[in-house]
Amino acid sequence: MFESFIYRRYLIAKKKFQFISLINKLSILGIAIGVSSLIVIMSIFNGFRDYTILELIRDKPHLTITDYDDSFAEYIKQDTTNIYSFKTVYINDVLLEKNRNKSNCKIMISKQYSGNIISNKIANSLDVFLGDTLKIVSLTQIESMISSFRLLKAKKFIVDDVMYDNSNLIKTNDLNLKLPGSVKEMHLVLNDFEQAIIYSDILNNKFKDITVSTWYSKNKLLLVIMNIERYFVFIVLFIIVIIASFNLFASISMTVFEKNRDIGILRTIGSNKLSIKKIFLTQGIISGVIGLSLGVIIGMSIVISQITFHWLNINVNNGMSHPLPMQFSFIDLIFIIICTLLLVYLSAFFPSKFSTKKTISESIKLNF
Repeated sequence: MFESFIYRRYLIAKKKFQFISLINKLSILGIAIGVSSLIVIMSIFNGFRDYTILELIRDKPHLTITDYDDSFAEYIKQDTTNIYSFKTVYINDVLLEKNRNKSNCKIMISKQYSGNIISNKIANSLDVFLGDTLKIVSLTQIESMISSFRLLKAKKFIVDDVMYDNSNLIKTNDLNLKLPGSVKEMHLVLNDFEQAIIYSDILNNKFKDITVSTWYSKNKLLLVIMNIERYFVFIVLFIIVIIASFNLFASISMTVFEKNRDIGILRTIGSNKLSIKKIFLTQGIISGVIGLSLGVIIGMSIVISQITFHWLNINVNNGMSHPLPMQFSFIDLIFIIICTLLLVYLSAFFPSKFSTKKTISESIKLNF
């Protein structure tokens, strides 16, 4: 078809105004930079999101159950399809004391813990070392003392280990440290933590009296904020592609203006308006697709190389480093491609639409 010959000629031929070629090349470069930046940054956000989620659920239950009875406990023991492990935990708010230094915290008691463990945050605040003996008093006992003038009965807690956790939390397997006011909970770890919400709905429907909380509900605000940040970053970076599309719009518009006489001649020899529009529309789409393809190649190369070779690391404490987390998402890539192609099409459509507005005589009279 002669249209393909003409739009290829317009695409690579030297323009009368070299500025038009420069704008076209800048639009291709801008689209490539915008698309590659979107792919890389969205992969970084995906990587940080997955890393954050793994840290949120590390050594923590996927579901926490309260107000349950023996029938529920029996059901959990038999459901090995969904549940990886479970444990019964007694939780209490306590006052921890060492050498008159005090700290409010929570104590968690379960047979499945290994000894007496204290969080790094509490250890630093009270200057605690392994083997130190601490005093534990239940806050419920303190309230009772105020109302009934009873003496406090403190229990001893010998530190066996320190967990690197910034929470105000201590763990123990000593059931003798169960204090008045303890709350009984069951902590479930699922085979697939992403099914926590679905499985919690199943449990709520089967056992009406229980109270279920998931790892997602406990960290919902953080996860929502991370998703909102992803959307805002996508919008900001997509502005690069929008600006590049404006350049493409300007390039095709000036090409149409430069080729007005050619348009008149083509229409004189029998070309219809649809064929003329197709020439400039295809020219713009080809330029956009070239920029898009370059952007996808560059972006994918950076993401794949980082995932494979870990060439970019983040420095952490004690001279250690961690690879910059990246996670490629095929859905994100498809969404970026669709949005870019739509923008490129609109940028080429309107100039091509105006290419046949002038009459044949007006087009031929123009001479540059």
